[in-house]
Amino acid sequence: MEIMDFLLFLLYTVAIAYLSVVLPGFIWGAGYEPTPKKVVKEFVELLNALGMDGKTVYEVGGGFGRVAFCVLSKTRCNVVFIEPDPFKVWWATKRAKKKGFSRRFFALRKSALDVNYSGADIVYCFLTPWLMNKLKSVFETQLKEGALVVSYRHKLKDWKPVLETSGGLRVYKK
Repeated sequence: MEIMDFLLFLLYTVAIAYLSVVLPGFIWGAGYEPTPKKVVKEFVELLNALGMDGKTVYEVGGGFGRVAFCVLSKTRCNVVFIEPDPFKVWWATKRAKKKGFSRRFFALRKSALDVNYSGADIVYCFLTPWLMNKLKSVFETQLKEGALVVSYRHKLKDWKPVLETSGGLRVYKK
């Protein structure tokens, strides 16, 4: 009977771990798929090539912070980390403190649609096409002139990219 108890415990543990990653996507509207590491590297190189070092980057749908922490460690940019999942915000905030980035890392537990983007120099998005379409009007009204939107994989409807990279990043300028 002890082996059955252990197997049941193991099954529950795996189920809880799985649901803690998958379930928030159903609650807050998006699944979790991290930006590939090569794309993150390309984004940071792009920031430097465009002379954006030291500017403010908004990462929309930050997940566990792969993009944010690479930007923080390779540039002097400030990062506003936007994520609706409270666990991911808690995790990223704790990680920022541990790595010594708390002065340049600002976490917002909000939907992408409830954020004021007027302070952004660059907005990084790896979001669903539906959410990208919803954000179009938000960006048009809130972003300052000259601000950049960098999107991975999905287009920003009716905006023409000023640059497209081999890794799939599209750069739009307001």
